[in-house]
Amino acid sequence: MVAIVLAFSACTKEEIIDGNQPPPDSTINNITKETYVNRLYISILGRECTPAEFTEAYDILVAGNLSVQSRGQVIDLITAKPGYYNRLFRIAEENYLNSSDSLDYQTQIFAYNIILQNQAQQQFWPYVTMELARINAWMDAVDDMQSGTITVKEMHKRAVQNFAYDGINMGSLNFVASLFQNFYYRYPTEAELDAGILCVDGFPSTVFFEIADSKEEYVDLFFASTNYYEGQVRDLFTRYLFREPTSAEQTYFGERYKNNDDYKQLQKDILSLDEYVGL
Repeated sequence: MVAIVLAFSACTKEEIIDGNQPPPDSTINNITKETYVNRLYISILGRECTPAEFTEAYDILVAGNLSVQSRGQVIDLITAKPGYYNRLFRIAEENYLNSSDSLDYQTQIFAYNIILQNQAQQQFWPYVTMELARINAWMDAVDDMQSGTITVKEMHKRAVQNFAYDGINMGSLNFVASLFQNFYYRYPTEAELDAGILCVDGFPSTVFFEIADSKEEYVDLFFASTNYYEGQVRDLFTRYLFREPTSAEQTYFGERYKNNDDYKQLQKDILSLDEYVGL
């Protein structure tokens, strides 16, 4: 009993000795920074960072004490890499075009050129010419994003305006429904579906509070809607944070993205969150 009392007394006395504070433990912070760098490269570019890339990014985070500003600097560094837009393009191919590749398009281009050389098929030339332009626009999307000619939203519009997307989602009903499911993450209401089908089929219809009467106009209005921007917020939250955004998060980030039309900034906003960092 005496031994127990003495042990307890010694422990109590040790706890109140002045200046007996444990040294700061930076191990967790260092591990957090290291993990954050590695996660960012995988999330943004789909690959691990090289030793040199890791050191550069890690040093920025250390110098900035993992501040939001330093996180943004690292994200800017990564999104400036040559493979950034190619990664976005590949994600779109996988999500919307069943991972179609350049060989599929080259085969279709060859078939269309055969038609254009056949005088007996002149009635199809306007359609074929349009389809060739759409294919070329899709195949040029990476270079056009890199040069700043188009935005990520425009790339998404090109993804749904080519023979591959039409082949996957044949018919006006499937086309309209697929847009809602792929980008709004919901099925259209009956009224939305009916109005969309009319418009895509070339008949005047009220869609997204506007009058339109063509497939091209429908696509333009669809991607100009607030629902598209909020859908992109949902996409990035589920991809990076493995959860749905709250209503407040979806509205805030969606409005922010709609106002600046800057996909990189949307990524930065989400990838800079403490939740993603692991704090």
